[in-house]
Amino acid sequence: AQCCDPNPTPRYSRMLRGIPRDARKAFREILRKDYLLPRSEVTAKMTEWAKQYNMTSELEALLKQNAETAQQIQTTIHTVIQQLPDFITRLNTIATNMSLSTDQVSKNIEQLRNSVSTSLKDAGCFIVTNANQRSYWDYSNYYSNYDIYEGITDNDMNYRRKRSAGHTLKSR
Repeated sequence: AQCCDPNPTPRYSRMLRGIPRDARKAFREILRKDYLLPRSEVTAKMTEWAKQYNMTSELEALLKQNAETAQQIQTTIHTVIQQLPDFITRLNTIATNMSLSTDQVSKNIEQLRNSVSTSLKDAGCFIVTNANQRSYWDYSNYYSNYDIYEGITDNDMNYRRKRSAGHTLKSR
């Protein structure tokens, strides 16, 4: 679930620098239990902690910064969702243009990818790659058929993975 949580985790470590050890220990005790408690209760405990250790302004600033970051993430998500159909249409137009060579298709796709935001590029390519199972080699599935590939060893697999990842290898 963490990969899909649009709310960033606050960077408490910066706030905790230079404060007394007992204050850090008390704060970390709150964090240890934060997965089990409702977030409103965790926030209340943090506010109580901040009052006790005279850290109210620091905690409020951190939580405000975190809320602003979460809002920026939401804005980016909505922007990407709005732009995805056009990006994928343009990508498909390039990919299906039979008057282009394979090299031209590759260059045009790269040019398209470089003309959009990283978020849009990553989201669009993620969707296209996952929708088309043949768009990449999944070596764990490809080489699992021992009837056909019974002679392939772990060393062969490591060599092939490194070669496909673009690593320079010693000649065999």
